[in-house]
Amino acid sequence: TLGVAVLIIVISVMSGFDRELRDKILGFNTHIKILPYGETMKDYATVARVVGSNRNVRAVAPFVLGPVLVETAPANGQPQIGAPWVRGIDPRIETNMSILPNSIRYGQFDVSDRGLLVGIEFADKMNLQVGDRVTIGSPSVLRKWRESADRSGGSAPVLPEYDVRGIFDVGYFEYNLSVIVTSLRDAQDLYDLKSDVHGLMVMLHDAYQAPVIGLELARALGPDYRI
Repeated sequence: TLGVAVLIIVISVMSGFDRELRDKILGFNTHIKILPYGETMKDYATVARVVGSNRNVRAVAPFVLGPVLVETAPANGQPQIGAPWVRGIDPRIETNMSILPNSIRYGQFDVSDRGLLVGIEFADKMNLQVGDRVTIGSPSVLRKWRESADRSGGSAPVLPEYDVRGIFDVGYFEYNLSVIVTSLRDAQDLYDLKSDVHGLMVMLHDAYQAPVIGLELARALGPDYRI
């Protein structure tokens, strides 16, 4: 009896832990990513309509995702530098894409006009609070710096400043530490993408159907995209 009871308890605990961990990972991540074989996705609205026509797709949204350098601007003391990944989102769609809008611990869910959301672990590491300002350097800015250095008398570009509007806790340490969030438009500017994006995020009604739905989307989109 004791052996059976221990087995039932262990299975129950592990099943609950597995479900909680899965919900946390998939709550902020995505079930499927669609990426072009080129550097960027140009006509993403057309691709999104094709993807959204699949009855198993719950939501689809464009994204920009890439590494950046962040420097704080404290009133006192030395500025700190971090190297997170910036994720550009469309706030109108994000409610259907992730748990982020409901995971703001401090401040508010606002990425308009160079608003920035940072994870609670990143904020603690960089000593950031709501209302602080940071500068963000992207690969495109570094490229412009190199180009200006090659030209005699060239002026170096100024790093854009962002306001910390919210601090989130999505329940997963790696996301809270290594991802910051801004608007899709601001992320496009950081990466000098104009109206292009890096790809599409797709959320399904059933995450376990991702391999099957991925094949369906691959057939519908053709060979120019990888799932």
